[in-house]
Amino acid sequence: MPRAGALKQILRSLTVAELRSVRREYCPRVTEYDGDKSAFVERIRRSLKRSMDDGECSYGDLVETIRDELSSDGPERVTTRIRHVLNEVEISSNAGRESSRSVREGWICSEIFQGLRYRLADRPYEIEQEATFGRSSVDLLVSHVREDRQYVVEVKLAGSYSSRERLLSQLRKYRKKVPNLKRSFVLMVAERERDLPENKESVAHVVTEAEGEPKTEVVLKPPSDLRY
Repeated sequence: MPRAGALKQILRSLTVAELRSVRREYCPRVTEYDGDKSAFVERIRRSLKRSMDDGECSYGDLVETIRDELSSDGPERVTTRIRHVLNEVEISSNAGRESSRSVREGWICSEIFQGLRYRLADRPYEIEQEATFGRSSVDLLVSHVREDRQYVVEVKLAGSYSSRERLLSQLRKYRKKVPNLKRSFVLMVAERERDLPENKESVAHVVTEAEGEPKTEVVLKPPSDLRY
């Protein structure tokens, strides 16, 4: 059976909630569900086919993601656990305030590293900080010890414009360099209210652009979430 036909059959078998998850993860520019499931399936199918034709994702990766990431919303999902760590990590706004951006981001990565070790203690995953792929390195890498699954966590301080500017190029580089990348997470930390300007160079604009990248999810932690 042609892949396009098989892909459409898979999409038709999903619930609307699961289809919306596929849209969010793989094709966020596709028009949201408007009550017509068949039309929604077709929009997603066309977008996914373009991504596969462009080499942004493979048919096998897509099927595996649907099976492993979308079939259950239970606490065993590694993506759910990573998301919980990023949302719940306690970051002191005072720690390392006088240090350089890279030092502060490194400190935050260490906090997340400890949180991931705790959350994944009963699961067959390894967590590595500053994992290197040639000349590229990622802040945190979560790898399944037996299966080909890897997840990247990137930390950015919202107040550093130059750091934010590099985010898209980093995410694209990781998709090429990390061999079994299933999902990239970005934790954007705003230490002060003035780190959240309302203009075309704003954090919100950067977050929107990053979430438009395939298999990418952004968690924005505003100053109100910081621990003083």
